[in-house]
Amino acid sequence: MSLVITSNKTGENGNDSLATGINLPYQYHNYLSQPLKIAPNSEVAVQSVKVVKDGTVALHRANNQFYLYTGDNSSYVKDANDNQVMDFSTTAPVIGWVNSDKIQTLNIDNLAVKIQRAMAVSVADPMFLQATAFNGCNTNASGIEVSVNRATSGASQGAFEGYDIKFNLGVSASNVNSVNASSSFDFLDVGGFETTINGDDFGGTYTKATGVLAQTDAGEDVVCKIGNLPMSRAAGKFSVSFKEAGGDSTGARGGDLTEFGWSIGLSRYMSVNEAGEADFNSINPQYFTSGDVPYFDYVVRSDYDDTDQKFYLRVFHTICDLTDDEEIVFTEFEYWTTGPSSGSLSGPIEIFDDSASYSASKISKLEYTVTNEQVKLEVLSDNGTNASYVLANGLQTTKTHNLKPINLNTYCLYPRIDMSKGTEDDTADPPKFTISTYNGIEITQEGIDAGYANQMFAFDSVAASPGDDLRNTYDWYARQEGYGLTNGGSQSQQIDTRYMYDYTNTTGGPLANGSYVQRGLTTNSVSQTVKLILNQDIYYTPSSGANAEELLGFANNPIPDPITATSLLQTYTSSSVPTMISKASMFIRVDNLSSESYNAQTTQPSKILYHIPRFDASGQENGALYFEPNERTYIALNNPNDLIINDFDVSIVNPDETLADNLTGKTIDCLHFRKARV
Repeated sequence: MSLVITSNKTGENGNDSLATGINLPYQYHNYLSQPLKIAPNSEVAVQSVKVVKDGTVALHRANNQFYLYTGDNSSYVKDANDNQVMDFSTTAPVIGWVNSDKIQTLNIDNLAVKIQRAMAVSVADPMFLQATAFNGCNTNASGIEVSVNRATSGASQGAFEGYDIKFNLGVSASNVNSVNASSSFDFLDVGGFETTINGDDFGGTYTKATGVLAQTDAGEDVVCKIGNLPMSRAAGKFSVSFKEAGGDSTGARGGDLTEFGWSIGLSRYMSVNEAGEADFNSINPQYFTSGDVPYFDYVVRSDYDDTDQKFYLRVFHTICDLTDDEEIVFTEFEYWTTGPSSGSLSGPIEIFDDSASYSASKISKLEYTVTNEQVKLEVLSDNGTNASYVLANGLQTTKTHNLKPINLNTYCLYPRIDMSKGTEDDTADPPKFTISTYNGIEITQEGIDAGYANQMFAFDSVAASPGDDLRNTYDWYARQEGYGLTNGGSQSQQIDTRYMYDYTNTTGGPLANGSYVQRGLTTNSVSQTVKLILNQDIYYTPSSGANAEELLGFANNPIPDPITATSLLQTYTSSSVPTMISKASMFIRVDNLSSESYNAQTTQPSKILYHIPRFDASGQENGALYFEPNERTYIALNNPNDLIINDFDVSIVNPDETLADNLTGKTIDCLHFRKARV
């Protein structure tokens, strides 16, 4: 008689179930340093078996919906009772689903992948997503990570204990200007839409090596291009020289643009359909009421003044309409009266028609810098630094002295440039801009559709359901637009028209005086709070239908606190073990023995030796399980002669003899060999 103990090899934490090779908990290979001799006419049985079994989780509409709130969670956005007030915030909870409406059963590891993807989409902020450093800005090596948490010691080593959910924030690695020569960044035509100011096509080219955006079809078309990567909010910069863009005092270049020659700005997503056709209302928020003016969230324009026949630098942003606080409208930011440099300026800065008119003492370049909610706008000389003005910086104590703060609609801002037609005489020397710096986010997060173009959708009634490809997108506003939710009364409108965007509001906010303090950076990061909302809450709104408490391992803990909370990382760890089911039985098979059984389900001979019950003696069906049959079932080895065994190939299989890959941690299988009793 011989007793042989077989086992897979695991590391100290017992988490080698994800490894490959010969030491998996459901398939392993043991070698013997000395051969085992089995006497003729022997038989074998399983004496005992220990496994660590993961169950499966059934996903359905009743357990997989949650919300993520990212934004300010300080006292400034709370009432006197420390309750969150959404109207005091620039953002709102974003809905997420771990899976579609369809019922689906998954093992633990596959579910972790689903959860990670769902969190990455629902965070709706590219600063949280894994991304490469683009032009020295916004490094986020890890992004959003969801991993399986398992017991690391004891009899339950390797047993499933829940999930670790990590939200890593991107940082500004460097704010040093860099030539925009990366192949990752390009300008896209936002074309095909018909308005009174834009034709069918857009004539212009962008040369990556030099950063030059030039008109190529002078006198015929308007250049209208938008950058393909969202701007980093960790001090991301967008720098553009307009010295060679021209002006034309006759208005020839500006006449078809309501007499402004060019526009350089930052804009939220603008959609067109697959045919490249869209009208004004379909590419702008439906609550935007500035007529046929091209939409920007922030824009610097070369505006023609009929009175003195000169072009001037004018700044605009979209904020609440002074006459209707439910609408947004282009509103001029009069930087010469309210901005940080207002004391040095008596009026708007003049823009000249040709490059020869500029010098080190003349403004010829502008630079946007976004630091969390703050938008800084600086103008300077392209020939040096003798002339420079900070027109806005988001730091002024008076709300109206700042450009509007960034919000959930504008977490993804893209550079946009419009250029006037020019004239036929410009063919030899077309108007052009030179982009010297753009700090964008090149997203690499697994399961996320990166790039501006991949935010475009053709929606129908089927596509607008939870779990479809739409939810691979990171741009929340693009997703809202795809759903048709940028109309009046939408969540987008509610955010865009809160008190901090109403420059006439003197009673709103936590101080009841209309003031708002724009948030900047902490440790070179936007330092966003992340709140998991797993059940409906009366303060974090919207949160209707949230029901993912048990699925994620937070039973009776609908808004858990993170176990790690820094400016760069927030970690949530399950406080309870998610409920699992385990319906399938398992079987032990030793593939290199001469024994023979028969599996009627597969209609084939088999090497199965033992049926592992679904439940152990305590009624447990998941985790660490131990089985020892009261009466062993011996299987003949069919060996008329001595049998020499050097190794054991052990597999744990399902009834169809596929590998039982829901096992983890340490597996121990004890085999008993004896002489057959005739």
